[in-house]
Amino acid sequence: MLNVAVIGPSALVAGMTVKNRGTKAKTEAEKHRTDVEIEIVKLDAQNELLRAVNARANELDHILIRLTDDATVSMDTLESEPFDMERHAERLQRALILVKAVRDVATAPVADEQGNLDQQTEELVLKYRNTSKETADGY
Repeated sequence: MLNVAVIGPSALVAGMTVKNRGTKAKTEAEKHRTDVEIEIVKLDAQNELLRAVNARANELDHILIRLTDDATVSMDTLESEPFDMERHAERLQRALILVKAVRDVATAPVADEQGNLDQQTEELVLKYRNTSKETADGY
């Protein structure tokens, strides 16, 4: 009977100790889970930002290709006959505007120093997205 009197409280103390350690381990596991979830949210945000930067770079690439083609056609058309300022002033102005547009788009930063989309490129995309092409007769 004495053994039962000693074993009972010992089992109770051991059980409480195990329960306390289990509760502490569970609390630590929940903290780690929360930390992991926070890092996952950060990675998701970074992934979205990188996707946006990639999309903007692709958009600028397409605009730059089109502007370069337009500028080349405009310059070729301008150079195809002897230059007369009165007749070709409009063509010259268009060619100069296209060359400036190519320079602006080619040198535009896609992202700023913090890795966020640069607002300047958004303005360029809106500005040059729908520029009309010069027709075959140069106008």
